[in-house]
Amino acid sequence: MTNPTTPKTKPTNIPWLGDIPADWEVRRLKMLGKIIAGYAYKAEEYSDEDGVPIIRIGDIKKNLNLSETKKVPIKYLEITPEMIIEKGDILVALTGATIGKSQIYYLDEVALLNQRNAILRGETKLINQVFLKYFVES
Repeated sequence: MTNPTTPKTKPTNIPWLGDIPADWEVRRLKMLGKIIAGYAYKAEEYSDEDGVPIIRIGDIKKNLNLSETKKVPIKYLEITPEMIIEKGDILVALTGATIGKSQIYYLDEVALLNQRNAILRGETKLINQVFLKYFVES
């Protein structure tokens, strides 16, 4: 007789993983969303006051403050629309001493992603972004 409180599981046929809850799927990470590499904005166009904030490698931190970031002309919203960061995106540093540093973008304000960074945008119906961030950090 089965215990009604015991969750139903199914085998994965992956020796190190074993059984998983019956309503889960096993998928490769690359199949759970998009990885978007940043864009190389021209440093001579940077501004401290006017334009659209860009997230550079040093800006990826827990308390991201867009007023402290460099800005680029608003034309880049049309030129590089794929670089627009969406609320819930995971930002990841790709190079240097901070490689692998990540943070979830919780702001409502529009910002663009600079080079040497990437966006991990999980398919939200397939994976929780917070879980994905912890997975990436592991």
